Amino acid sequence: MPAELRQAAYADQPLPIGEGQTISQPYIVALDDATGRPKPAGRALDIGTGSGYQAAVLAEICKDVYSIEIIEPLANQARNASPASATKTSPSGTATAIAAGRKSRST
Repeated sequence: MPAELRQAAYADQPLPIGEGQTISQPYIVALDDATGRPKPAGRALDIGTGSGYQAAVLAEICKDVYSIEIIEPLANQARNASPASATKTSPSGTATAIAAGRKSRST
């Protein structure tokens, strides 16, 4: 998260993460998790990795998490920001972020 936005990190609002995208507000991530009913022995697919926040949350619940981001700069940021969006995350499973497709939002 950019330094200038860190004071807003715990606010229940979306925040910009670059490339014209936002990180979902914490309530929406929690609602997605509650609605999807992830299981400890289960697998989860997160489409649109963004910052990697949803993948990190799911990795604490599920055995395996696969998270896909088509905007390469966002996938790279997520991969570098948190082990949850790169490879092994928790003792029980894995999370993976995959960059495929566009180099930026505009291409």
